[in-house]
Amino acid sequence: LPTLAIILVLICSCVPASAGGVRCPLELDGTSSRYDLKGHLEVYEDKTGAASIDSVQSEEFDPTDKAVPNFGFTESAYWIKFSVENATSEAQSLVLQITNPYLDFIYFFVKSDRDSTIERYPAGTRVSLDDKVAWRLSPVQRLVFAPGEAKTIFIRAKSGTPLRIPLILSTEDGYRHDQLKRYALLGIFYGVLGFLIIYNIF
Repeated sequence: LPTLAIILVLICSCVPASAGGVRCPLELDGTSSRYDLKGHLEVYEDKTGAASIDSVQSEEFDPTDKAVPNFGFTESAYWIKFSVENATSEAQSLVLQITNPYLDFIYFFVKSDRDSTIERYPAGTRVSLDDKVAWRLSPVQRLVFAPGEAKTIFIRAKSGTPLRIPLILSTEDGYRHDQLKRYALLGIFYGVLGFLIIYNIF
């Protein structure tokens, strides 16, 4: 009977995550170079575009099982929320990347369970370079977790282009490896292109 009771409690605790409740946080294990956010994301549509980070925290977010949230052409602003918990005894440094370089306005909001302060980081093609968290082709946000620390990340996205938001959460080593691979492929592409141009000229 005690074993059955434990199983029932575990089942019941998982029901809200699939029925519109708060999703369980993604746990960092310290061994993975990339983490899958599928099943951890929640979304909220701000039809007026006027919601702030203070007001949106009290709104009800809808769980989504999409690996890449895609809202198409829309006048609404969309908010994405997920939580990450460092389940290890060591500090963890991660990189959150949105691999769509054509979004107009992106804002990262980071809230720790150890502090009431909400950190705000703007990005996007129509955000001035002076305000951007960093200049890169795609919006990138660095996240540092102390041992046992949990953080909730809010992302506000609004754009005149299709609102497709592919998210990649990886370690810094994983991020650098992906960038090196990308630059290697670009180098091969431009090398072949240059060879063809020279070949056609001569």
